[in-house]
Amino acid sequence: DYASSINIAMDPLHQDGVTEFNTASIGILDIYGFEIFEHNSFEQFTINYVNEKLQQIFIERILKKEQEEYANEGINWVQVDYFDNAAVCDLIEHRFHGILKYLDDEGMMPNGS
Repeated sequence: DYASSINIAMDPLHQDGVTEFNTASIGILDIYGFEIFEHNSFEQFTINYVNEKLQQIFIERILKKEQEEYANEGINWVQVDYFDNAAVCDLIEHRFHGILKYLDDEGMMPNGS
């Protein structure tokens, strides 16, 4: 299942014996910032993924489109710079090479790890 696959993938990061900020980690920035846990779970991964998608929708529909509309209409405003997190979402959900695709493939394999 997804949960055991993500935990197995992250397990080497938790076994290195190094404490706190000296450890290797996988972090996904969500709209509230990085969350640091002693052990990351599949549930936390999915929560962060959903937050990334919500941020992407906000960026696309609010920031990007509104600023394009202001520019097209010649409205004077202060440009809001933002990080487009589409690459982060693509890393997770890409149809052929995303993390979820690999987890899905692993879950379908007999005796998969």
